[in-house]
Amino acid sequence: MLPFVAKLLMGGQLNFGKGNLLIFGERVLIIPLDLILILIEKSLKDKKLAQQIYESSKNSVLAFCQSIQKRLNINQKETLDILINLTEMNGYGEIIPIKIDYQNKTAVFHLKGLPSRAFFGKMKVSDYTTVDVYWCGLVAGGISFVFSDDIDCIETRCVVSGKDSCEVVAAKKEFLKKNFPNATKYFK
Repeated sequence: MLPFVAKLLMGGQLNFGKGNLLIFGERVLIIPLDLILILIEKSLKDKKLAQQIYESSKNSVLAFCQSIQKRLNINQKETLDILINLTEMNGYGEIIPIKIDYQNKTAVFHLKGLPSRAFFGKMKVSDYTTVDVYWCGLVAGGISFVFSDDIDCIETRCVVSGKDSCEVVAAKKEFLKKNFPNATKYFK
């Protein structure tokens, strides 16, 4: 992660101003972990809110990617690498690409250290509980940009149920509905 931050600083792509933090010319915020945990907790109780969080997260990352693409003129693989580095730099945890299929527009990621880990042992959950609605939206936005198509994302396993990492699958909505019929709670 430090080499990535150094590259951003050296290239003038990470700027700290009075009241502003800019990455690739886009303003970003550092927020407390508790805010994410509140969103997770509230979204578990309200499916409509979960869908709004998902769509908002997806759209904001897609817009961010479109903005940095204009500045950097980079290809899909380079964009994906930047997104992975930004994810880790921003404290979301480690993201490990397991499968990236550009032709069929599917991807699988393992995520270690997501903020939802703070819920482990504090909630009654089944082995199949997933909670990372905001994260699925973020991945959906980034992968939609990388694949140049409308891609959605589902979480197929989660650290809150005792797993070592979360797993998210990104693909076209039809593929997800067909292959994961019980895991489409975040999108319509």
